[in-house]
Amino acid sequence: MNRRAIPFVMTLAAMGAATMAHAEIKLGKAGDHVSFDMDRHTFLAQTHVTFDKLPESWAWVSDVEHIIEPEMREHRFLADGEPAYIMGSGTIPAGKYFELFPYHYYDKWEVEMLGGKANYRLAAQNRTDEYLTIELDGMGTTRDWEHWRTWHGALSGNGKKTITLAPGEVVTLWEEKQLEGGLPWSGIFLGKASGDLYVVDYCYIGDEDPGFAEAEPMPNIAWPPYLLASFSRGSVDWNAADLELFPAVRNEDNRLPLSKVDEMAYSIAFAYSPGGPITNLCLYKEVSPTFARDTVIVNDPVDGRNHPFFGGNYPIMYRFTLNLHNDTEETREVSFHLASNDIFGVDSLCGVWIEGEFLHDRARLWKANTQWRVFTITLKPGESHDQEFTVVPLGSRWGGLIGSFQFNQVESE
Repeated sequence: MNRRAIPFVMTLAAMGAATMAHAEIKLGKAGDHVSFDMDRHTFLAQTHVTFDKLPESWAWVSDVEHIIEPEMREHRFLADGEPAYIMGSGTIPAGKYFELFPYHYYDKWEVEMLGGKANYRLAAQNRTDEYLTIELDGMGTTRDWEHWRTWHGALSGNGKKTITLAPGEVVTLWEEKQLEGGLPWSGIFLGKASGDLYVVDYCYIGDEDPGFAEAEPMPNIAWPPYLLASFSRGSVDWNAADLELFPAVRNEDNRLPLSKVDEMAYSIAFAYSPGGPITNLCLYKEVSPTFARDTVIVNDPVDGRNHPFFGGNYPIMYRFTLNLHNDTEETREVSFHLASNDIFGVDSLCGVWIEGEFLHDRARLWKANTQWRVFTITLKPGESHDQEFTVVPLGSRWGGLIGSFQFNQVESE
């Protein structure tokens, strides 16, 4: 079976699992940082690593910071405002492997101005004439800065269930009361729907949920006159990519013979997007992205405008596949590392789903040559090892990531 034909969310439980148990793998921990010999390092060109977007995938994004616009405090973006506003909405096409990516934040001063803490609701509605089935493969939410909890819950299958909606029926996917000012709330929801699925989220003050039946979409505040760089609302026509190293030198079993790889570090730059405002994009990257197709363009459903996702491709899953064979006479090590691709001195938070575990750390700057060692695979002569793992940007930091594969011969004792 062609692995690329297997739907991404259908293989979540297997993602990160080794299909060959011959070799030894050691997972890193947060703070396990190392340096490279830069004389034995190179960045890979696109011809040396594949980058395939997952077909038939979809991301729904509702990334709205502040429910009162800081520079224009008379504007309140709330579902019970006058007029009523929806923070994010849109339709997920039938059969798409979707990701819902809500990320929100408001300050303590907003709580004071609003006269109370906000309540939040993420809902879905069947607006077709037929019954609709949602296969929810996993969900994770958080009400604090621990962004890894959202991805851990979603990738580990937390909340997995099947939901059937009659025409017009609404289901609440996530609801929170009395949200604390000065803290974010965010979620990741992965699944698939049998028909077109309408998704909406909104905030309100008070005890009574006003609903969204009469609510109107809030304005697109990424554009003038607001230019709020933390605003990205709408749909993205992909949510994951598959990456493989050195496709041209694979053997008949589609594995990478280690004799074909020099003892050095090979790197790629991925998960990068610029910061706002849209009229003056801020370019954070220190190293140019390796893949021209690694862009997240958000289409706003209200006014039809497109813009890049601001500051790191947070909604995207990057799945790497290592199919290794040690055809040498020496024991070899293959390690994977992550660093921050940011020119302004900002670290990047990142997570890795591997072997049924979700590892996470603060990736240090590339120019500091202090990479997070995520894992090391040790292969004795003749051993093979197939390993999948998925990297996700975790938000709250700018820039992108640099992933590095280190190939070494193990010194004899």
